[in-house]
Amino acid sequence: MHGTHLSSFIRNAATLTIISILISGCLMGEEEAESGAEVATDNEVSGSVGDGPIVGATMRILRNDGVELSQLSSDADASYNITVKTKGKFYPLGVDARNGTDIVTNTAPDFDLLGAVLEPGKKSVANVNPFSTFAVELARDLPGGIDKTNLVTAQGIVTSEFNNGLSSLATSGVMTTKINGSNIAEIVRASEALGETVRRTRDALGASGFSTSGNNVVRALAADLTDRVVDGRGSSRADARFAAVWNIVSAQVLLETMANELHVNGADATDLMSNAINQVSVGTANPMLADLTVTADMLERARIGIVAAHAITSDSAIAELLTAVAGVQTGTGSSTIRTFALPSDYRSRLSNAVLLVAGGSTAELETVNDISRNQTLTIDSGPVAGSVTLSWAAPTRNEDGTTLTDLAGYKLYWGTTSGSYPNSVTINDKDATTFVVDNLSPGTYEFVATSFNTSGVESRYSAPATKVVP
Repeated sequence: MHGTHLSSFIRNAATLTIISILISGCLMGEEEAESGAEVATDNEVSGSVGDGPIVGATMRILRNDGVELSQLSSDADASYNITVKTKGKFYPLGVDARNGTDIVTNTAPDFDLLGAVLEPGKKSVANVNPFSTFAVELARDLPGGIDKTNLVTAQGIVTSEFNNGLSSLATSGVMTTKINGSNIAEIVRASEALGETVRRTRDALGASGFSTSGNNVVRALAADLTDRVVDGRGSSRADARFAAVWNIVSAQVLLETMANELHVNGADATDLMSNAINQVSVGTANPMLADLTVTADMLERARIGIVAAHAITSDSAIAELLTAVAGVQTGTGSSTIRTFALPSDYRSRLSNAVLLVAGGSTAELETVNDISRNQTLTIDSGPVAGSVTLSWAAPTRNEDGTTLTDLAGYKLYWGTTSGSYPNSVTINDKDATTFVVDNLSPGTYEFVATSFNTSGVESRYSAPATKVVP
């Protein structure tokens, strides 16, 4: 009995030993897999730097926990290249650029530039420009903060809302596409225009007693884009005054960019940008600056800004400017726009509106931002006395920021007392963009519009527009 019991014990012990070995083997495999995921790997990171190309910028590569991996300077071609080594869990890596010389303005940049290395790899492109800067700041305010998904989302929002002429790079990704002769003119023009919009917004606010910095403008406008439109209602860092000024200034800058007459710091920078392109481009730039055309996003944002400027000033010269822009088609070249489309004094027609909005009341700021939010109607005198022609752009988003997919039509309201609209008409045509209100007696009329969806849900009133009928 004793021997049998001992034999059984030995067999059980052997079994336990085998099980223990198997369990140990499983644990070792899991530990090895986890350890493998944490192995630091090399990544050769490169990219372009600047709004105008920036040489001699002090640059840092940072892990996502803020630890600095490396520091270097942008080179004479306004680019950089460095190999960094870190673990995958520390991606996206941050890239920032400060100081240096913008070879378009021959001054230091007006705000810090940010970029990101989205994920591990043997070679990564991480361009550092105004678009990447806005994208990083926007991603910071999206739920979940700065991760790859939010950075890609933010890049798409920024390149749409702040397009400034991006075409191929809007599709391929302005943050991660290698800059070469085929897109150098595109990125320099668009980046310099976006940088100039930051500068003019900062300066207009300062001239009206609201002193601020380029960095603050970037942060406020990026935060505003959490609802995908500049309307003063984004995340907590958004600011209604910054947004309203930006909406007018962006139209002014876009008109100059479309005409290839962008002024930077008060002077025409066309030749300076061309020289900068030649300095940093590998080979011949094709297309050249003069070959670039107008994008649909440029036209839309310019129109919205002009409509907003007219709503504040009721200036007939601005109404004429809107008519001129309405005649420009996507793909039109700069020489055609400059020679045939825009009035010779187009650059100055929005200047007063910029300053009026910068020092404007809360109600005036909301008027501008509501036009941006809803792409509000604008008005022109009708073809005969006693009539008014109303025109508008179709909304693309619901009030909560989601995409509008079930637009059904519009309702127009009007009256002779501000805020009271006893007259209305329903337009059951989602494709309609104009309507003539006729048989109006002489007087001052206020008009507002709403849109409604297939379920009959109606939007809020647009900002009011006023017209005197003689």
